[in-house]
Amino acid sequence: MSNFARNFRFPTVWHMKNEILATIAQGTLRGTEEEGMMTFYRIPYGTNAGRFHEVGAAPTWEGTRDASEPGPVFPQNKSRLSPVLGNKPGEEFQSEDAFHVNVWTPSLAGSRAVLFWIHGGAWVTGGGALPWYRGANLAKNGDVVVVTVSYRLGALGTLNLPGVANGNMAVGDLLAALKWTKENIAAFGGDPDRMTVAGQSAGAWYTVMLSGHPEASKLFKRSIALSYPGSFTPISKERATELAEALVEELGCKDNPARIADVPIADVLKAQETAPKKAASKHHHLAPSSFLPIAGDHGVPEKLEEAVVNYSGGSKELMMGVTSEEAAAFLHKLSLPKPIYRVAVKLAGKKVFEKPTEHLLEAMNETGSKVYLYCFSWQSPKRLFGAPHCIDLPFMFGNLDDWADAPMLEGADAEKLRQLSQRLQGAVLRFVKNGSPSSEEEAWPEYCGDKEMTVIA
Repeated sequence: MSNFARNFRFPTVWHMKNEILATIAQGTLRGTEEEGMMTFYRIPYGTNAGRFHEVGAAPTWEGTRDASEPGPVFPQNKSRLSPVLGNKPGEEFQSEDAFHVNVWTPSLAGSRAVLFWIHGGAWVTGGGALPWYRGANLAKNGDVVVVTVSYRLGALGTLNLPGVANGNMAVGDLLAALKWTKENIAAFGGDPDRMTVAGQSAGAWYTVMLSGHPEASKLFKRSIALSYPGSFTPISKERATELAEALVEELGCKDNPARIADVPIADVLKAQETAPKKAASKHHHLAPSSFLPIAGDHGVPEKLEEAVVNYSGGSKELMMGVTSEEAAAFLHKLSLPKPIYRVAVKLAGKKVFEKPTEHLLEAMNETGSKVYLYCFSWQSPKRLFGAPHCIDLPFMFGNLDDWADAPMLEGADAEKLRQLSQRLQGAVLRFVKNGSPSSEEEAWPEYCGDKEMTVIA
């Protein structure tokens, strides 16, 4: 065990000292205590209506529902970033019925600002129930209510197959969860009129999309998008159909596509890795990639930034972040001379993350919206990593113990990590509560044409 792991050894879930009950329209929930916070896991925001179907209405129940243990995540393959991030405890606990949110709150009384978190994972991995996204530390240090959500991934979330699957099911999941939070968060001491939607990577992409969504954009005023992969745009229905046809063929269901609903999930997960590459070989315009959200379906705009600006009306508040070596998480295994490797990392990071982030912030600033940008540049002891994609997550959540096996943090000074966590987390919490990350000790300039940003190192 590394020194880092020994320095951060706290229990993931505290034993329940007193019975913690919360009552919502669906019924009564029995929660637990986590780092002094009232915690409610595995709350259903909808029902499983079957593979590729829209999420059903939120269920009700008689008596008291146990909400003291984390639930499953949606089916997924292992993340390709594990050599950098480490393993995600709980990722093997998977189910096609993971339509859940999790809530951390200091008290059921009161009316606190709310942080609604959307996890990342390249649209194919992750889950709100994973320890990486435990909200107890954020809730405690900021006196806010934290909500995390799980939504369908990969082909299960975006398959477009007429008569079988209607496209952006994952968008429907997120919209249902966001509405659930708006309607129920007061029962957990939250203010439904002070909600901030936040996410990282694919979660940042969904955050931006929801900010430009005709229905979702009305449900919140502030948003936080970390490592926004804005170079990825929604795919057309034509390309989505090509992907679906390739998946059906890969699974041997070409003659009867409806059979895909009953194929073992392990086979679907395997096929969704290979089908995009086969589709690309047949259609040169279709890049080999994961199943991406589809333009024009479920309110997903074709041009995300344009829609966000149009719906903001100059009244939205937006905080964004990038890391200084985003692409190192993806390119570190390449056998390149170090000078060429560093250039490749910088160029890829600019194209995928930095330029789209700057473009969106500049457009929002021109409308009069208050926008902020940080660059997280603390360098990993693993020199090839630098400050890679996802490096800011453990600092923002303050869950350093849950990242104890992350290679990107191995060998780091524990006290330095704590200090950085306090700085970044404090800025995020101030934005959630007040619309600005600034404090008396540190002023954050608004981002504008001269590209002002705050560097965290």
